[in-house]
Amino acid sequence: THDEEVTSYVVFKCSEDAGDNLYMASPYFNIAGCYLPLLLASHSKGNLHVITAHPKANGFYGASGIAGHIPSLYLLMAQEFLQAVTDAAQAHRVALCEFARKGWTFHAKGLWFSPSRHEC
Repeated sequence: THDEEVTSYVVFKCSEDAGDNLYMASPYFNIAGCYLPLLLASHSKGNLHVITAHPKANGFYGASGIAGHIPSLYLLMAQEFLQAVTDAAQAHRVALCEFARKGWTFHAKGLWFSPSRHEC
């Protein structure tokens, strides 16, 4: 799809220069499998900052029934992502941060690219 093409292009552009920064925010940590190889490519030089909800900042935290387990599932996905980062020897340029603030939930979603060279 067009969204996948644009996202792949942004991720690829971030890999070109060590000063580039790609910021990804999602309250529900779930990186599509098609992007993982791009994000963790050995030739990548840019920094990747992933921001997601801490389990207690997830809207499903404390929910009754099966929904109450959703934050734990996203935490498991985050742990698997960090293992993939380590396995790909990319920990020097990839950071995963969790938003946590007492009484708040995290709903931010987006993709931001900050190039090292600003061309006007």
